[in-house]
Amino acid sequence: VGGAPLATLLAANNALLQAQHGNDEPVREAAPGDNGFIAGRALHATGLFSGPLVRDAPESFVDIAATAASSPVAPPEPRIAPIERDIDGYVEDNMEGAVDQAGFLARLDIPVAIIGPAGTGKMYVARVIHDASGASPDMFVPVDCRDFRSRNAANSRISRELQRGEGKTLVFKSPHVMNAEAQVKLARQISTRMLADVSPARYLPPMKLVALFPEKLETLLRKGQLTEQLAGAFAGYPIHVPPIRDRKQAVLRWAHKILGQEGALRDRDMKGFTPDAEQAMLRYDWPGNISEMRQCIHDALDKTDKDWLTPVDLSLFRGIDPEGAPEEAAPAP
Repeated sequence: VGGAPLATLLAANNALLQAQHGNDEPVREAAPGDNGFIAGRALHATGLFSGPLVRDAPESFVDIAATAASSPVAPPEPRIAPIERDIDGYVEDNMEGAVDQAGFLARLDIPVAIIGPAGTGKMYVARVIHDASGASPDMFVPVDCRDFRSRNAANSRISRELQRGEGKTLVFKSPHVMNAEAQVKLARQISTRMLADVSPARYLPPMKLVALFPEKLETLLRKGQLTEQLAGAFAGYPIHVPPIRDRKQAVLRWAHKILGQEGALRDRDMKGFTPDAEQAMLRYDWPGNISEMRQCIHDALDKTDKDWLTPVDLSLFRGIDPEGAPEEAAPAP
């Protein structure tokens, strides 16, 4: 009986999608409760993410539901490292489970919120969702809501992207900074799956919808920065990305990836970091996360023509203290 509710929920969601996007069913007015993000909450409640990510999952929601209903829950196994793909910034960093969650949620028609402090790699996780969905790289469309100077500018851009979004992954960066009316309008289109300002009425085309937030949704609600409607539209199953200070095992992986990228931009064959530079990076907390690390390495390459970067190059060393221990400093802001 344990898998039956999950099977019923996923089968119902699949039927809803067929009714909305199939060729034989008439378009109907969708109710706000139809939104598929409720599936995310149910999946979380089942404990489905306590085991390893299934890489070769069935293609359809019906197959997923049948598998969940008939198969016993397997005991947790060690996490399988994600397969390396040639996408921007990809490294072997599971981000405390965020990458596995993103890979699974990419298979479902659920709006996804990715939550974490600035510079932690939220856009990277959004790209994992896009890559796992099988869409081509050019179908990944970031929408930086901080660029909107008015409500009309926000509504116009969002309406345009939603209307031509079929097969794409739309990533709304910091949508909580938009005008409240623009937030409500976006939320209404997501929750009802109906396009606004079009005649005759049309459903949203099939697409992935992702939003990046710097804090928990409830925190942004308390601060009055996020409307209840937009919070509800993305509340199904949020992915939390921890700061890099909580992922020390990934610090050097990101550092070497960034060094390779920054070196390639300058047509330089960088060898790496000296051992003491690596130790300095591991001891530093990186309050600005991956963004600060990239800036630190960028500035170091601008200052030196050496093939190996040292703590001095990275501005992570300022001398020796009276007891003979190295004194480290944060990178300049």
